[in-house]
Amino acid sequence: MCAEMEDGAENTHVAVELRKKFEEFKEGDDVAAVITQKTRLGIFCDINAEKDVLLNGPASFKRLLNINEKVNAKIQKIDLEQRRVSVEIPDWEQLVQSRKNSTKFEEFEVGDDIEAVVVLKSQAGTFCDINAEKDVLVNGPIRLKKLLKIGEKVKAKIQKIDLEKRRAFIDIPDLDQLVQGRSLPPKATPAQTESKLDSVEIKPGSSGVTISGLDLANVDVDYEKGTIRITLK
Repeated sequence: MCAEMEDGAENTHVAVELRKKFEEFKEGDDVAAVITQKTRLGIFCDINAEKDVLLNGPASFKRLLNINEKVNAKIQKIDLEQRRVSVEIPDWEQLVQSRKNSTKFEEFEVGDDIEAVVVLKSQAGTFCDINAEKDVLVNGPIRLKKLLKIGEKVKAKIQKIDLEKRRAFIDIPDLDQLVQGRSLPPKATPAQTESKLDSVEIKPGSSGVTISGLDLANVDVDYEKGTIRITLK
């Protein structure tokens, strides 16, 4: 959906994209989706809606998707009360059948040159997809890692492999040069933060707490500590 603005002096038309409210979708609708986030809570897509939606499906297939990848999906469920939507991909097997299976950590060696894609930035660190059995942690100065972008492809090296804990670490040799000229977005003022929380609703339940009304940028769950960190947009 687009709106046009006209400048009377120069008669210039500027197309402005308007995001659709969830009420404008119906369950079963075919939609074009773009993979935007891969988190511990799941994979999220942009379908030109008021906020990103959750992608349902087999975990073994979902992990083969790439950030910024475009896929054809269907609206599976719409929850207007909680302001959330889930979608599914009807042709999962066809979509990922030609993709190679993820590589076990045993197949890597310290010092290997690899291509990595930034998939998650959280309090625990910055994580990349290197087509391994799980995402790996990026080592390096925090001030520089904060400037990396979700979906960005970088050249990296395997720095450490911990087979006992099934995890690996990488570093980006030219990180300084890669983020040169970038700056962090300004922090929200107290007034801006308060306005985001005005519409938040918290409902206690028998097995947990439901929070609605938040426009989330990222959700990071630490299952070992039993904590959830939520970052607002």
